[in-house]
Amino acid sequence: MKWFEDFRKEMTAVFVQAETIVARFPQPFDTAGQRYLEQFTVLKEASSKNYICYLLPFWLSDATGLEPALNKKLALGSVFGMLYYFIMDDLIDSPNPECRQKLPLGHLFHYEFLSIFRELFPAPDCPIWNCYRVYDAQWAEAMIREKDSVYMRDVPLTLAHKAAPVKLTGMGALLLANHADLREEMERQVDQILVLLQLVDDWSDWQEDLLEGSYNALVALAAESLGPDPSVPSPDIIRKLIYDRGLLDRYVQMAEKLLQDQPQSRQRLTLPYMQAFGKFLLNGLSQEAAKIRKEKQLLESGGLFYYLSKNLQNS
Repeated sequence: MKWFEDFRKEMTAVFVQAETIVARFPQPFDTAGQRYLEQFTVLKEASSKNYICYLLPFWLSDATGLEPALNKKLALGSVFGMLYYFIMDDLIDSPNPECRQKLPLGHLFHYEFLSIFRELFPAPDCPIWNCYRVYDAQWAEAMIREKDSVYMRDVPLTLAHKAAPVKLTGMGALLLANHADLREEMERQVDQILVLLQLVDDWSDWQEDLLEGSYNALVALAAESLGPDPSVPSPDIIRKLIYDRGLLDRYVQMAEKLLQDQPQSRQRLTLPYMQAFGKFLLNGLSQEAAKIRKEKQLLESGGLFYYLSKNLQNS
């Protein structure tokens, strides 16, 4: 199941259209907008790959049966929504006053986001707008709670809510296909993937999050493994737990539980592309854990053997 390659052509068209729209922004935001868009354009080599933000309507297409033009429109709206919320995240997280210059750009992105969705859902009483209020409130609470480690630990769904507006695209696809009754199942499966995505990000960003005091699932698991000590573990202690006490293996097991889905007989919405994406994320974490186990075994085999092995791999 090629969860990205099957839609590469559509993604090319979506981002070309996004670039065209941003090029019409007033100066200097046309240039600044293009630079910011490039950071997230999936087809560019060094970009951040936020696949679910724009692929969700296509992953739902087997269930919705929507024509490609509508899926592209939903994906385009989601691209601008993604850009807006990432700028908001930047403003919340960055202590740099210069970051505030992004605020006008964020509003331009937000305008395009809302314009596209209003074109698709013009009725003011359309259920999509109540869904937007719900998802936006979930995002806002997650941002406020980001440094509340106790709350984040006790309510792990908050990890998904940091990207809650992504679900608006999924809800839009269901409404256009007259499948609003599938809302709860769609939200459950998307939240599942969003939590898994956050776990992957937390593995990559644990040192930065530890420095900033933001909640991080790996750091929280490390703290739990140390017992009732309320202090936050140091970077050296966390590294020791990763390399000596199998912390990442336990982290992978925690992620695996997310993909233990309900029995097929109880599912009303089957999303094979999204399931394949979840397995891709989990495989990435598993490979990291396997790499650490291998390095530990090499070190235990002796310094010379480890040195020879590393140099042979790099030659």
